[in-house]
Amino acid sequence: MEMRAKRVALCFITLLLAFDLLLAFSSVSESKRQSFFRTVTSWLDEEHIAWQQLTERVFPRDITIRNPILTVATPSTLYYLHILQSPTRMSHCLSPTCTRDMTNYVQYLNAQRQVNEQSTQGSNNSTKISIIHLHEDVWYSKSEIVQCRLRTRLGGGTNNKTNSSYRRIYARKTNAKRIDAGTAIPFLQKHHLWSATKARYYYGLFLPCKGKSGVKEDDGDDELLVAVATFSTKRKIIRGTRVTRSHELIRFCSTADGVVIGGITKLIRTFVKEQEPVDDIVTVVDRDWGPGDGWHAIGFETIHVSAPLFMVVKDGIRRHLVGAGITNQSPASKKSSNEISTGRPGIDEHVLEELASLDTHEEALHCLGQNDYYPVYDAGVERLVMTLNTQSSEATSKETMVQDCAPQADFVPATYAATYRTNNSGISAILGHIMAHTASSLYGRYLSEILSGKAIVNDSDKAKSDANAWKATGGDGKSEVLVYKAQSSLDPHAMVEVKERPGGWCTLGIVGGTTKSIHHGNFKMVDTEGCRYIDSSVMVYEYLRSMATMALVGLEYRRAHPDDDSANANLSCLYLGYGAGSLPRFMTNLIPNSKHVAIELDEGVVSAAHQCRLLEHSLSSDGEPIELLVGDALKYRRSAHSDPFDIVFVDIFDDENILPPEFYCTEFLSDVVDQNHLGGRPDGIVVHNFHTSGKSRSSQLADAIKNYRRIFSTVLTVESIDSRHTGGNTILLASNNRRLDASSETLSWRLAGMMTQQCSGVNFDVVARSNHKLWLS
Repeated sequence: MEMRAKRVALCFITLLLAFDLLLAFSSVSESKRQSFFRTVTSWLDEEHIAWQQLTERVFPRDITIRNPILTVATPSTLYYLHILQSPTRMSHCLSPTCTRDMTNYVQYLNAQRQVNEQSTQGSNNSTKISIIHLHEDVWYSKSEIVQCRLRTRLGGGTNNKTNSSYRRIYARKTNAKRIDAGTAIPFLQKHHLWSATKARYYYGLFLPCKGKSGVKEDDGDDELLVAVATFSTKRKIIRGTRVTRSHELIRFCSTADGVVIGGITKLIRTFVKEQEPVDDIVTVVDRDWGPGDGWHAIGFETIHVSAPLFMVVKDGIRRHLVGAGITNQSPASKKSSNEISTGRPGIDEHVLEELASLDTHEEALHCLGQNDYYPVYDAGVERLVMTLNTQSSEATSKETMVQDCAPQADFVPATYAATYRTNNSGISAILGHIMAHTASSLYGRYLSEILSGKAIVNDSDKAKSDANAWKATGGDGKSEVLVYKAQSSLDPHAMVEVKERPGGWCTLGIVGGTTKSIHHGNFKMVDTEGCRYIDSSVMVYEYLRSMATMALVGLEYRRAHPDDDSANANLSCLYLGYGAGSLPRFMTNLIPNSKHVAIELDEGVVSAAHQCRLLEHSLSSDGEPIELLVGDALKYRRSAHSDPFDIVFVDIFDDENILPPEFYCTEFLSDVVDQNHLGGRPDGIVVHNFHTSGKSRSSQLADAIKNYRRIFSTVLTVESIDSRHTGGNTILLASNNRRLDASSETLSWRLAGMMTQQCSGVNFDVVARSNHKLWLS
């Protein structure tokens, strides 16, 4: 018994010691994780930059954030500094999409801020937000560059009173000229966060000495090199039907401790002048330091945002597994100390060989962890393009910018790839895992042109001719002929009138009463072999073209990505709001053997539709006429014996042109999805038109998006092509089909647009409209 008691005591003591060691190890581990936080905050204190640790929840709960965030306020911007300790074990590694989703959410908040400012004519003084992801390995490997960039961002205002070394140089005082690699590469290695890489052309900005600030590269020179830009060789790329002469802006930076105002513009101008002809210039932006919003001001447009790049950290050094210029060295190989290296460090050869034998991401990540390689991810890179020759790009959609360009005869093959590629099966499995994470993340990236300028639209000659012909008819009433009129059931003092203008163009609207005038829409009459009928293929209003586009592309995407087998044999559409019937007629004429039901509140409009034969979609098209019902769209109930609808169009506004809130509340949307119109089908589609002029309408759109997101898994919006900052139309598409979020899904959406354009017979540009300022809410 005594021996047994001693053994029990010994075991108990052993357990206590083990527990103490575990606590000590956890304490040391936590201390290490806090050390980088203390390093950054101490540096901020030394620089007299006021900071606070963010304690309240700013980002949605869907984004899992484990690391501390600091806030630094400047006069114009509120900065979030995301402090990222380098992982030392797998449990410390972040989700692949964490930094990407945080950057996207900040971008979303700034977009909302811009909308609010526009709706209040600039009276909204909300502060712009920016986020910087500070990785520990980058801080220590590029400490001087990182700290100088932070001074430039954070110390340019009232925070940093002692920053006398910060320099502002104006490009007009510099000389731009071509330089050699021996001058450019050392400058880039010293001042660029991504270091240097080989290029075809090197250009620099030089500041005459004369006591001015700058970086003097040679004591014998009388000029100081203050900025460098490098460009690729010319790539002749087939985009659409044209040859585009494209260069890539590979690197640009000014001196790390300052900024050259207008420097990149002057360097690009000099490069284009000396190397013309140049049709466009493509570049990428590191989103760890924020999105590429600033590049839009000088003429660049965003065409793609990549998924997060997968890298690993070992011994405090970041190592790369995909991309160009990776140097995977064996332990015995060494470079000469005098050799200039422009490559990026990779991982050990034997680890690569082991990864190549693995097929799953779990095995590949375990292999990396066993060799002390721990994953880190960036926020993705943003690819932008500056179009210099508009004639060469006017017939080419930006979707082709991110597709592979195959070799054509003597043309140089070039690729602006949308995803990373590798032949290593283990690394490829990890990349697939990242794409799956990206697809399931809540806050999607800008899918195409949300921050770009005017869209490039390639409508057919007939679509352009129809739009121009309608505009040419004017609207002064002098040449209009009254065709039909009836009493409006909504206002005893108002009349529903159908009038015809020259060229067969007709309008339907309400005249008189309290509203004075409401224009419902138009249509075009044509005469063929003694018969007069409506040309249903003519639809000139941009918002209607966008509504039809979103419905058709949504159907094509649904066909390519089915969620179940419940699709109807014949397509059926419900229209809440009839107007002049242009959209129902267009869809009926376009899709054979389809069923179309419209609900209209005004009995006068229904009478005009029957009397003027507006329900007959064309002379030769097969299919039943449009079924037009009188009644309140909120009270409409689908017959229990009829199949659920495939698409529900909502286009309803009151007599003050305001969308009634009952048509976007959660109760209405739930009824649409589960009980009534869509009958619980996951692949059912809702297409909703919103007006966006004024503060109240912009607020309505924001509220509606929130409600739609509570009911639907996918909610995205586009702006009609003719929308301006003063007002326009936003078209919302909602579905419970699989989400559109990852780069691969984005390309699938674009491919669906291209397939729709090819197969549907639509004569206006579907691809441009389905991607115009497309935003996943």
